[in-house]
Amino acid sequence: IGLATMSGKQVFPNMCSDGQGGAYVIWKDLTVSSYGHIYGTHLSPSGPLYPGTGVPILTNESYHNNVSIEKAGLGHAILVWADVSVADDDNIRAQRINQNIETLWSAPDQGGIMVSSALYDQKYPKVTYYDENYSIIVWEDHRNTVLGDQSDIYYQFLDVNGNSLLTDNGESACIDEASQIKPRVKASSQGAFIIWEDYRNYNIGNDIDIYSQKVDHLGNIYWDNDGIPVASEFAEQSAERLIVDN
Repeated sequence: IGLATMSGKQVFPNMCSDGQGGAYVIWKDLTVSSYGHIYGTHLSPSGPLYPGTGVPILTNESYHNNVSIEKAGLGHAILVWADVSVADDDNIRAQRINQNIETLWSAPDQGGIMVSSALYDQKYPKVTYYDENYSIIVWEDHRNTVLGDQSDIYYQFLDVNGNSLLTDNGESACIDEASQIKPRVKASSQGAFIIWEDYRNYNIGNDIDIYSQKVDHLGNIYWDNDGIPVASEFAEQSAERLIVDN
């Protein structure tokens, strides 16, 4: 079934369940603006909403990089992305949609709500379902850069209205003086599990390792302050993925 069959380019599709037997699909449309607007549709047993065209979700004039989508409570979905609009400084923004692809936190041309606008870049965000009330967002954060290009792992919880539960611009999951990059997150009623590629042992055999941290919506850190190793063998471990076992 054609979801986006207009002339021009529709690229970078992504999707998630709605938690109620259907699914959401999003993509980047390059026919209107070189920035790439984000469109989406909802899939139900009767087929897609607005087949062939979808519905605009993000139409503001900035780059929407690394868009991540996941189910949220009430059958909704939440999108997060690195927004590049001012002096190449990447910020993390978010939007929530319902099954009619109506944007709930801002109009499409307003570009969602701000999650983190800390100094320097925040990039590679991921989002996942925590429970019916909350979603958790994680990202690679460069606010603590002093020398070189140090990056850390930060996170934030949002409620159904887009309110942040934790400190403005997020809390740290790992701020080791080396770089930590490209986090991912999954969650259950037992808490949220964050994993990332970690460079703290890089000078010993050019090691890249996989580290993890467990957090909850109250701001509790369950493991060592800068995470615990999942895989720290000699040389490189990368391209990590995870899922909760419920």
